[in-house]
Amino acid sequence: MVAAQTHVGRQRKINEDAVAVASIERDGVGRRFAVVCDGIAGGAHGELASSVAAQAALTALVEDDHADAEFALRRAVAIAHRAICEAGIEDVRGKDEPGTTLVAAIARATFVDVAWVGDSRAYLLPPSAPAELLTHDHSWVNLVVDAGDLDEEEARASKWAQVITRCLGPAEDPDPLKPPEPSMRSIQVAPASRLILCSDGFWAEFAGPEELAAAVAAAPVPGDAGALAAWLVERALEAGGADDISVAVVLL
Repeated sequence: MVAAQTHVGRQRKINEDAVAVASIERDGVGRRFAVVCDGIAGGAHGELASSVAAQAALTALVEDDHADAEFALRRAVAIAHRAICEAGIEDVRGKDEPGTTLVAAIARATFVDVAWVGDSRAYLLPPSAPAELLTHDHSWVNLVVDAGDLDEEEARASKWAQVITRCLGPAEDPDPLKPPEPSMRSIQVAPASRLILCSDGFWAEFAGPEELAAAVAAAPVPGDAGALAAWLVERALEAGGADDISVAVVLL
């Protein structure tokens, strides 16, 4: 089961996030797909960049009949980048070119494959093991922390803390045939695990994977992906929820 919810948040006028999910059966094996995109706030029409990317990526994943999930995800990222570049999104005075983050997943049986560009994230919540962040943000914070220049607390206090270092669309490269390189993760997971894909407006309201796992554990209907996604959005809003909030839930 897979479902998603998105909310404009408490301080935004336009929701620049977009979500897209689907389930299919191919060759007797069920596949679930989820995509979460977050339009760049400083770019023109982030809401269009994210929605174009999310729909293009999902369509590519559903239509791809390759057995190689990594190939399918890389292709979906390239198609999403091209779709934004060719969408004819108009310029906005004082704003950069359009762009969006993306995190996408394919789940089949007990295998999960994830691709991401930017700082939208994927978390895995196994039934009897600690929750795990599967992705590593393409962000200025991680760039300087990984290099040993600052610790995380210092980096997140900087005025550059919200800057991402990779995205889809003209903000990354206006050439539709030059998509950014996505990061990839492929893992085998325990049955009854939960996969959570989300934008930064969601994950910023939780101290870490453990706090997210506690919110999931407290859900009144944890076995319903739609109800769980809605529950998690409400928890993020209660925690502050200033930014756009998006969550996709895949029950494995």
